[in-house]
Amino acid sequence: MAVELREALRRSDDESRRVHGMRWATAFPTDDPASAHRYVNQFLGVPRKGGLPEGGAAFLGFVRFDGVSQAAHVSLTKSGAEWAGFENPVFDHEEGADSTFSVEEAKFFLDHLRRYRSGEYQFSRRSGELSGHRPLAH
Repeated sequence: MAVELREALRRSDDESRRVHGMRWATAFPTDDPASAHRYVNQFLGVPRKGGLPEGGAAFLGFVRFDGVSQAAHVSLTKSGAEWAGFENPVFDHEEGADSTFSVEEAKFFLDHLRRYRSGEYQFSRRSGELSGHRPLAH
């Protein structure tokens, strides 16, 4: 599914003339196995023996792993299920989306980040302030 989504987002990027660094398709995998492997490792996560799982969704507490290595099962946490339940401009309104997250998704994400990963929230907030962007809402 992620490979097909990449192609749809690539077409949207081209039609919208998004510049390098702003293209939505960039994070999604190609049909190359190494690309799919990177996508899973970076965005979903992988369980690690004797330590915290690595990867975005695992780090944020949106998924959990039962078991280790290739035998592990992944499931959504309560927060992950709530996050997945929001309407999304890209997934739910494929044509003409002008943002990657809805207002509700953004509010939920920032609140979750502030509560679950406060150091990353503060870092993001300060980075935005230093770059001249308005402060993160909370």
